[in-house]
Amino acid sequence: MAKVLKESIEDLKLLLESSKAPERRKAAKLIGEFEVVELGDVLYQAYLKESKNLKAWETQCIMIKALGKIKYENVLQELSSIIENNIIHDMITNEATLAFTRIKRENKNDIIPILELLKEGNLSVLNGALKSLAFDDVVPEIKDIYKLIDAVNLKQTLIKEQHKVGVFDPREYLLSAMSKWDRKDPEISSFIEECFKDEYLGKRHNLIEKVSKGKKVYAE
Repeated sequence: MAKVLKESIEDLKLLLESSKAPERRKAAKLIGEFEVVELGDVLYQAYLKESKNLKAWETQCIMIKALGKIKYENVLQELSSIIENNIIHDMITNEATLAFTRIKRENKNDIIPILELLKEGNLSVLNGALKSLAFDDVVPEIKDIYKLIDAVNLKQTLIKEQHKVGVFDPREYLLSAMSKWDRKDPEISSFIEECFKDEYLGKRHNLIEKVSKGKKVYAE
């Protein structure tokens, strides 16, 4: 049974304006989950206020995620600034990149924004860009899939240098997305096979096994 939003627009506005961070986070989560686009401006202003508090990274991440889900274009300038800083290990950068990708793409299967982000991105940018593939069940055209594989392969040295325990390897998100793609395609199957041989990913037997069976690994 589909979830139903119990809170009214006015309730959500009041929660966003609350002095209590958990209530602000609750409002942002609901706005994103139920795509309450009517509250885009209010959420944006709440985020701008929240962004001044360096300790409020968790609330900022939730608000950024929600702004991405409702495709709120006015936040693109702030997201671009975060992405340009290109911090290697940073959750805000990760979420900003995911939101940026969702807002900029022409349709769900458009990966042009992802390809652009992969060119200069460090690990957090790569994770944010590629997890949009897994979370949103993106199925690009085959020619775009080949471009994506090539782009990720070009970043393999950087990924291995910047990856550390407790942080996702962005290739995991690409593999998860591949569970819904044509895994019989030579380039796709070759990428999966190479990941199986990888020093880190090769130990993720459950990941590779699920992908090989067409099972989605990561969901939002």
